[in-house]
Amino acid sequence: MQNNCRNDFDYFLRQYISHAADKGDVYTWGSGEMGQLGYGSKVIIAMPKDREGYPFQPNPLEIDQLRNKGIYQVAGGDGHTVAVDIKGNVYSWGASACG
Repeated sequence: MQNNCRNDFDYFLRQYISHAADKGDVYTWGSGEMGQLGYGSKVIIAMPKDREGYPFQPNPLEIDQLRNKGIYQVAGGDGHTVAVDIKGNVYSWGASACG
């Protein structure tokens, strides 16, 4: 069985230690055509567009909604992303066609 879901966008997890030792910030960039980058609508509207007219983030940008959530694991597919925090909470966003 062939998996037709590619990973066309990049994500970067920056885990850093603070005095509380529970912070993890998530930065994403690349194609945002299916909401897989995790930004709010104001950010998406202001983003440049790719040659097909879809939102495209050329540089890493923090996902504000995940700030200080203690994210320690991130996985992504062609149109979706999933993150897990240190308490076991799961966050997901983007399309659900491939996962």
